[in-house]
Amino acid sequence: TKPDKLEPRSIKCIFIGYPKETIGYSFYYPPENKVLVARNAEFLENSLVTQEASGSLKDLEIIQEEDTHLSIDTSLNHEEDDLEIDEPQSDIIPIRRSTRTRHAPDRMCLYIDAEEHKLGDLGEPANYKAALLDPDSDKWLNAMNVEIKWLFKKKTDMDGAGHTYKARLVAKGYTQTPGIDYEETFSPETFSPVADIRAIRILIAITAFYDYEIWRMDVKTAFLNGYLSEKQTSRQWNKRFDDEIKKFGFTQKRDEPCVYLKASGSNVTFLILYVDDILIMENNIPMLQDVKSYLGRCFAMKDLGEAAYIRGIEIYRDRSRRLKGLCQSAYIEKILKRYHKENSKRGSIPVQEKLRLSKSQGASTPAELKRMQNVPYALAVGSIMYAVRCTRPGVAFAQNIKSRFQQNPSDLYWTTVKNILKYLRNTKDMFLVYGCDIKRELRVSCYTDAEYLTDADDLKSQTGYVFVLNRGVVDWKSAKQSIVATSSAEAEYIAAFDASKETV
Repeated sequence: TKPDKLEPRSIKCIFIGYPKETIGYSFYYPPENKVLVARNAEFLENSLVTQEASGSLKDLEIIQEEDTHLSIDTSLNHEEDDLEIDEPQSDIIPIRRSTRTRHAPDRMCLYIDAEEHKLGDLGEPANYKAALLDPDSDKWLNAMNVEIKWLFKKKTDMDGAGHTYKARLVAKGYTQTPGIDYEETFSPETFSPVADIRAIRILIAITAFYDYEIWRMDVKTAFLNGYLSEKQTSRQWNKRFDDEIKKFGFTQKRDEPCVYLKASGSNVTFLILYVDDILIMENNIPMLQDVKSYLGRCFAMKDLGEAAYIRGIEIYRDRSRRLKGLCQSAYIEKILKRYHKENSKRGSIPVQEKLRLSKSQGASTPAELKRMQNVPYALAVGSIMYAVRCTRPGVAFAQNIKSRFQQNPSDLYWTTVKNILKYLRNTKDMFLVYGCDIKRELRVSCYTDAEYLTDADDLKSQTGYVFVLNRGVVDWKSAKQSIVATSSAEAEYIAAFDASKETV
């Protein structure tokens, strides 16, 4: 609302210092017993304003006597209250104890623009501590809960046990509406890339062949290392790391922005960045130490030793046979407990042979629809998908089929998902193994296949392929084809074409 022209333009306060959070001055406003911050103030340095100079000072005297009687100072324990000690003690003498003529104490006062406070400064706490001491502390706490959120993360080791507990206090930027609160999304300047799991598998296969060292490091509070220009902290951290690592002679791969290479004669170093986790693969130990020392000078680092775990994947090594293996037993045990399948029967296959599912088999009766509302179908499919992406190519076909029925799942669909979980329980200790044949040349092999008319709803076929490097699978895919094939031969050609694109 528009302020009245006859309203006061300033209020009298006591100057107490400078705020740490912003530019301006900190003032104590006795009539409301509050501390406030303002930028515009007129200091009366050469004049002493007495109580008789303003009727508001009489209110100050009454409040002061009430405060003394109620002993409010014992309940308010903050640095602003200590400022009241500076006032002359003669002002607080009870009437019944003295018959002296009371006179106004000398007070240094100032005027603060009242219009500025009407916009928000008046009576607003300057920090978290002041908000808790404010009479409206419950309302301030509710406002904090609306605007901010605590995020908790427990980092686990290869056995699934938590070894690092992390907490972040964040503004609730995730509640912004696309197109209203922001326009640009997922551009190279607003998101931070992460290493593709396929790149990690390929480099592990290569390092197994050449017997490279694999070392793991972690950046402490990585997002605080970025030079912030806007609020994309993850992007700014990635840009900072990219600048620093290139100064040390690393080059970035064009198609994998989180994979770096440094070659000096016969010494080769690969570096993989996954947010704040770093894998260093090196065939020369002194050069490995140089890289670690350089990173330690640039950032606060944690040396985790020889790599045994990365992003939920356990890394095993048999140096004598030049073997490396990837496994997700701890992650699979975690999802089995999440869906109460840790004691279920063990399955021998992830999907029944010749099982054809269609959308017409979705939940249809009111009882089934209500029952499926409490079934975590989509969550279970997503949990299985992460295992498929990392180490379980044998479940890719089954998971891809089940993911098509998340909109209206039924008891039949849920049974097929549970069959996948039973199969994972039976095979949770299986490995992707690389190596064991150093006599052959290191080369990539590709195998493709197709199944004709696998989708009963749109009559599309299924594409499948795997890439093998150093006798281990490094990439795979099982997905529905984008067009309808008119024959099984055409479906095979479509699958071969998709695999050839991935090869290039």
